[in-house]
Amino acid sequence: MLSQTFQSIAQATRTVFRSWKPLLLTAVVYAALLAAIYSFLAVREASVVQVVTTFALAIVAPLLFFLLQAMITGGIEPDQSVGSFLGRSFVNLWKLLLITLPLIALAVLILYLLNKAQTRLGSSLGEVATDVPRRLGTAASAKPPRPVDCRERVCC
Repeated sequence: MLSQTFQSIAQATRTVFRSWKPLLLTAVVYAALLAAIYSFLAVREASVVQVVTTFALAIVAPLLFFLLQAMITGGIEPDQSVGSFLGRSFVNLWKLLLITLPLIALAVLILYLLNKAQTRLGSSLGEVATDVPRRLGTAASAKPPRPVDCRERVCC
């Protein structure tokens, strides 16, 4: 049974490297995803062009992520053309988006409701957070303890 697993892994690896064009396309999409995330985080000044670029990258980066996931999960067929691989990946992208968007909406709704509940019920965390600096401030202003003198020590 273990040998069948290793044979299956070896066969899949040979298939992936035999079809190097879809593999190269997947690497290009991955590099574009990394560049989009870096560009999204690296923008410092807020000119109009940079704000528009940031908004565009906020949409492009998740789409590239889901496209990469669709490419990976779709698999590579032996002797598959780049066009058919990309077309099948876009079809799988929309399937993946349709499955995950309700889950993302549910997560946002749960976070919203938890925030509302915390606001309504209150939190003791704010009291603890303001109490800690006050304690630290009084500890810093207090006199340090007197050092122990070894000569005063009484031996039994």
